[in-house]
Amino acid sequence: MALTSLARKISKIIYFILLFLVLGRALPRPETYLDYDIARDICHFLFGIVNADTMYDTFFYISLIIVIFLSAVLYIMTLKLISTIRSK
Repeated sequence: MALTSLARKISKIIYFILLFLVLGRALPRPETYLDYDIARDICHFLFGIVNADTMYDTFFYISLIIVIFLSAVLYIMTLKLISTIRSK
């Protein structure tokens, strides 16, 4: 019993990591869908100075947050779908 629950937990972690990696590769660069002025304001808020290095860091952080959010939403939706299919 304990071994099966451990295997399920590990498989869920592996599924989330794979979902995270696939979404990270599938989404375009944040420069394409994010306005530069918004990114500049976020950069100024985070770092206090706006230059090329801090803008790259800001775009990375924004992209990371978006990928984590989308991965979590898709993960929860698919697990709920699987649980409803298994319960029927």
